Amino acid sequence: MRIERVYEPVPVAPGEKREAEARATRNMRRTQPNWRWNGPPIPDAKPPIEDVHVSRDGRIWVQLSQPGIQVDDPDYDPTDPESIENRWRAPIDFDVFEADGTYLGRVPTDMEFNMYPTPIFGAEYVWATTQDDFGVQRVVRYQIHVPAQETD
Repeated sequence: MRIERVYEPVPVAPGEKREAEARATRNMRRTQPNWRWNGPPIPDAKPPIEDVHVSRDGRIWVQLSQPGIQVDDPDYDPTDPESIENRWRAPIDFDVFEADGTYLGRVPTDMEFNMYPTPIFGAEYVWATTQDDFGVQRVVRYQIHVPAQETD
């Protein structure tokens, strides 16, 4: 089976690129202290799909790439060489399909949506944890937004 959708490329902001390269460099230097970036530059556009999940009933939940949004990072410590800024976040949205590929709708979430612990994907909902500004976690249910059906 092959599912196709129209895709509008999602740009990668210059700050996102710098952060991604710094994070990769830091991670590589944990095993090879003098490692330097030697690969191609970070692309100008994100891939169309971030991840794919399957619900218990066989529906396909496609996590879409979204534009990054710059936010504050209260955990960043510029005096700590191991500290890397984490100022770029992207909301998590899903397109949901039946097991046969029929498009059902979009599930937009908010910036507090967490992919860890792993969300639970159901027939019409996804349950996930969120965290407020005070660090309090809660379980939230997000529902599929089905597009309006055209009538003759």
